[in-house]
Amino acid sequence: MADIVTPRDLSNELVSITNDATLFEIYNPDQSRNEKVQMSTLLSYIAASELAALIVTGTTILARDSSEVLIGTGGASVKLEVREIIQSKSLDNTDNAKHGEIQFLSDVDGRESKITGWRGGSSNSNGLRLITYATGVVNAMTIEPAGNVGLLTTLPGQIFDINQGSGNMIADGYDNHSLAEYKEDIKDTTVDYLKNLADCPPKIWKRKPHIPAEGIRDAAIEEFGAVTWLQYFPKDNYSNGAIKNMPASSMKTWIDTWCENKRIEMRQEPKWQRDFVGLVADDLTLQEKLPEVIAVNDEGVTSGISLNDYIGVLHVAIIQLNDRIKQLE
Repeated sequence: MADIVTPRDLSNELVSITNDATLFEIYNPDQSRNEKVQMSTLLSYIAASELAALIVTGTTILARDSSEVLIGTGGASVKLEVREIIQSKSLDNTDNAKHGEIQFLSDVDGRESKITGWRGGSSNSNGLRLITYATGVVNAMTIEPAGNVGLLTTLPGQIFDINQGSGNMIADGYDNHSLAEYKEDIKDTTVDYLKNLADCPPKIWKRKPHIPAEGIRDAAIEEFGAVTWLQYFPKDNYSNGAIKNMPASSMKTWIDTWCENKRIEMRQEPKWQRDFVGLVADDLTLQEKLPEVIAVNDEGVTSGISLNDYIGVLHVAIIQLNDRIKQLE
């Protein structure tokens, strides 16, 4: 049977947090009555007290106002109002690990979305992750310590990076920074882009169905268990090609088979049936004839086609074609 807590009127009391931050010490100003209690007991005292505010080491942290709670100063206007700074801190002193988190739980099945502070590769770096849940955990957005932003990727390779295979952007327009003050060594080009374009005919393809790393992880854990999974990914660092490049094993073989079967199912969806026309960035002829249109990420690795440079090349080719037509006339 649980102990019955005798209410204590905190109207004229002071409260301090103990050194280990797990208990609250309540005492009279004259130190005549001291008591160390856990948060649950402190809250029961608050409920039984007719006080306007609870003082903890000189700072107002809790105030009663129509069952609302205030952290900071002033009157609460919502169920919880923060006026100063709130911290969520982890004692885990490791790189590439979670350091603080705010979770939002579903009342029905306990599924959670969360905002996580994520330490990078050194103790003086900290980024953010927005994690959602849709039949599985989704790393919806990542902000790296240096400022790179990624959608559906935890390692954005450029200032804004949408994970390969995740889908298209749509907007009413797109403007490009192109003022002369941001450029140097500006000059006309003499490259025969009309010929080079003709040597690199566009290809037609269908997109390969994209399976999020989180879905692969969930399926592998269901099949092999969390203990086996963590043997390969002890820090749960399974994104950005880590699963593809994991050592050969029975789990790796199972994952490859599972992914291919999953893609067979996904290929029936309309978005994977559509034909696309364009350039393939790692095509050898393209790399030789039109290296200007190949985009690379911050590490210098080929990542796709630069539409800005592609438009520039097409513009030059149209001018060259126009000159040749004039000569024929």
